[in-house]
Amino acid sequence: MLTSTFILEACPLTKSDSQSLDFVINRFFIKLFSTKSTEAVKYCREYFDFSLPTVLWAKHVSKFEVSFERLLSLL
Repeated sequence: MLTSTFILEACPLTKSDSQSLDFVINRFFIKLFSTKSTEAVKYCREYFDFSLPTVLWAKHVSKFEVSFERLLSLL
């Protein structure tokens, strides 16, 4: 798991990149459920416990930072 986080840290995403990833997921749900309502898409994502890439990214980065701080405290 740390390897993938290091890769993500080595290639940081710009705000535009992360919004593009979110857009793909939102468009997928729009097509899947044949709706144009962003509220319906948001509800479906929450119902199926499907997080946006930006949310997952933030969780991975914070987890990495905590692990890194623990590692530094051991040194």
